[in-house]
Amino acid sequence: MVHPIDSVNFNVKDGNKDGLVNLSEKTCSCAKFEVDKLSCRQALAAIRYAKKPLPDYCGDSYKTTSWVKVYTGTIFPVEHPSDWNISEDVRSKVVLSPHFRA
Repeated sequence: MVHPIDSVNFNVKDGNKDGLVNLSEKTCSCAKFEVDKLSCRQALAAIRYAKKPLPDYCGDSYKTTSWVKVYTGTIFPVEHPSDWNISEDVRSKVVLSPHFRA
């Protein structure tokens, strides 16, 4: 049940997880909204009640536009390891695996 306090603040009661939601600050009393940058269920209820677009209330890293930007640059193929030019000081280093699993 969504109870509007004003145009941006909502008191959302669902029996288990009640929350105070502020849509302009993108906050909820459960803190998931601001920590995860994803709308919690109380925020979702308030957003739907206010008839706002859902994508406006999630972090940019969750939007497909951000995912597309990751792959917009040129990806060059890597040569075969036998063709790599590795200096002797690097080639002579020995890296041992750990003796145990953490």
